[in-house]
Amino acid sequence: MVTLGNPGPAPFAIFGSRIVVGRSLYDFRSATPTVPILGLSQVPPPLALNGSEFGSSVAMSGTHVVVGDRFAGSGTLYVYNQGSATPVVVLRSPSPRFGEYFGRAVAVSGNFVVVGNNLEFEGGDSGPGAARVYVFDLSRADPTIPVLTLSNPNFDGAFESDRFGTAVAISDKRVVVGAYSEREGGKSGSAYFYDLGGLNPAVPVATLTRPDPSTNYYFGSSVA
Repeated sequence: MVTLGNPGPAPFAIFGSRIVVGRSLYDFRSATPTVPILGLSQVPPPLALNGSEFGSSVAMSGTHVVVGDRFAGSGTLYVYNQGSATPVVVLRSPSPRFGEYFGRAVAVSGNFVVVGNNLEFEGGDSGPGAARVYVFDLSRADPTIPVLTLSNPNFDGAFESDRFGTAVAISDKRVVVGAYSEREGGKSGSAYFYDLGGLNPAVPVATLTRPDPSTNYYFGSSVA
């Protein structure tokens, strides 16, 4: 058993024998598994008006490591190859506005990166509205342009749009998006299932809800 020390809570992701915790990459098969094999850096430096939160979200698949900083601008994601401490791609919101949390949640599978922005503004700067989830393809000529945008299928104009995109997960071409504040129809949160290989990838193929709903639950606050 290996214990990794950390001065405070940090998100983590694992793939094979390697784990990324915050901004540090470890390898359980190395001779010193508790010593990071790589420290990831922010390049270019973030334009963070409220301070940096580099490592606030992380994901890993294959050779890709993705690290988020939700306070860098309107949120920024840094994509690394496991052998490099500097990012090979930097992802930002297609329509950035101060106060958004692009990269609040992130998941990666193969070349697909799924990014949640659960505080995206809609129709001006008066308040967060229709939260969105963006899908990027790192194999594209320009990987910084999303190949797909997912919107809350039950958006009713309410503030913060049910927290759609607070949690995201992907395996192959299957994506799950959580909306834990959704209360329409007596629900206590929802999780939407999408198929990127389907005929209508922006339309959920299934909606998951808690069998015994209650307004005190937060179904969809985490997904995998």
